[in-house]
Amino acid sequence: MDGWAALHARHGRLPLAELLAPAIRLADHGFPASPLMQAGAVAAARRPGGGDFASVRAAGDRVTRPGVARALRAVAGRGRDGFYLGEFGQGPGRAGRRRVHRGRPGRAGRRLGSSR
Repeated sequence: MDGWAALHARHGRLPLAELLAPAIRLADHGFPASPLMQAGAVAAARRPGGGDFASVRAAGDRVTRPGVARALRAVAGRGRDGFYLGEFGQGPGRAGRRRVHRGRPGRAGRRLGSSR
């Protein structure tokens, strides 16, 4: 999210709410599963958070992603803080933790412009 926020701050021309509106609409109201998505839907449905794919039996079946819609709405309304400081940044196992990669703090735990 921080990389996306930085790119938008530097190069974005539209407000985030306007930019994300089509994706929010698709996540809320659904979109047809592609053949590739249908092929992986059974495996995806078995994973935590994969319940959105449980009803996909054939290409063309409608897929809705309400959690994705909520995340995008949070970003559209509050930017990076809507994600990191809201429902999604405090998800299971994440509250108060910073991401570590190869023993070093990851950029995912940093605020834009922060050197910590």
